[in-house]
Amino acid sequence: MKKLIYILAVPALFFVSSCGETKDGETEVNTDQDSVVVDTELDLSKYREYDMSELELNAIVMIPKTYHKEEDEDGTPVDKFDQPEILHNDGEARWEIRMPGHDDRYWHMVIEDWGDEERNVAVEKTEHENQKGIFDFIYVEEGDGFVRYSKVLKTDNTTMTESAAKNLPNHHFYCVKMIQGSYVVFRSFEMGDFRELSIKQMLTGARGSYEK
Repeated sequence: MKKLIYILAVPALFFVSSCGETKDGETEVNTDQDSVVVDTELDLSKYREYDMSELELNAIVMIPKTYHKEEDEDGTPVDKFDQPEILHNDGEARWEIRMPGHDDRYWHMVIEDWGDEERNVAVEKTEHENQKGIFDFIYVEEGDGFVRYSKVLKTDNTTMTESAAKNLPNHHFYCVKMIQGSYVVFRSFEMGDFRELSIKQMLTGARGSYEK
């Protein structure tokens, strides 16, 4: 698979974890903040498989089972799956996936193929250090190869109150998988900010995706 051949506008995001099992079967992760508890269950019942192989990525990506109405040959309205809008240029190792009919704050996932250049949560967390003069990073959920977090603008860089800033959509995720020997990163669109529910949904789709 191809290496990533462009320069990112915003650094990617990574994280280191130390895990142990709780009595409820969840994974407890120790960070430099409070412990973060990860729900190990992955419910994909509201997702469907989407084959990316025709777009130069040999992977099955999980996207939402959302529908729209179409008329069949005799005019009867039937449910049809919404098809994703995918931005990809031939030869590039980047894909953007949106779901039509929804604001970008709902679903805007980026996939990047880094080839044999190692990507992991620890490297991404290091990149956060370069932004801590502007943002506070609050790590909400972390597990093997993924992290979900909130990126909050520091109040001394804005006229907003602290409580107002933290109530804004400011959630993100990062997830890395090995696909055909390449490090493939799934993450929220780097130039956007998202509500927590949207990020949970995208992260579930990313974690459920797999090599074709």
